[in-house]
Amino acid sequence: MQLADKLHIDYCLNESYKDGMLSSVQCGFKNLPSGCIASFVFQGDQPLITFNTINALIDGFFSSGKGIIIPVYKKKRGHPILIDMKYRYEIDRLSHTKGLRSLSYKFSNDVLEVETDEPGILRDFDTFDQYTKGINQIK
Repeated sequence: MQLADKLHIDYCLNESYKDGMLSSVQCGFKNLPSGCIASFVFQGDQPLITFNTINALIDGFFSSGKGIIIPVYKKKRGHPILIDMKYRYEIDRLSHTKGLRSLSYKFSNDVLEVETDEPGILRDFDTFDQYTKGINQIK
């Protein structure tokens, strides 16, 4: 958090982290500025996500009018997800047992899947060893 302070980054501390990942998303959405129109939900353990994917999701958001934009690689949904702020309060009411994924099921008519050729949207690394092996595979 010292680096975030030096870079003037706003952050929130999720006191309810033991409730699972959704609680972190809920904490983040509660603390976004009121003028925000959409937000990405990134997982911290997915370093292979590229600018190409991010830009494609942004383009999809603005061109489609859809509120939930999800990258897809070989028919599998991945991360990050771009969510319109109209879902801010809906996210706060989601069940911790069902998670954020339930938002896209509940509002399936407002989902845009953006096809990508980047497998990094599906890869996460839970250990340093997994990270090292994964990075070496793409070199």
